[in-house]
Amino acid sequence: MTVEVDTAAAALDGRITPTWTHVTIPAGRLTGSVVVPVAGDDVVNDAQARFTVTLSVPRHAVVGDGFGTLSVHDDDLYD
Repeated sequence: MTVEVDTAAAALDGRITPTWTHVTIPAGRLTGSVVVPVAGDDVVNDAQARFTVTLSVPRHAVVGDGFGTLSVHDDDLYD
């Protein structure tokens, strides 16, 4: 299945860059991944951030409420 992902609403706080893309989720899987640039996150070991993204135009599937969760995982190393 393929779905369009729009992060514009999630980008309002300035930590992520607005992104629009397609995500393909293979048959039998329940999740997919998309790369979204993070703006200026240089805090070491800060908490994981979660944002709501809009899912639309599904192909070969049905999207429930039209929303998904974008998780930003901290990958900064300790000094």
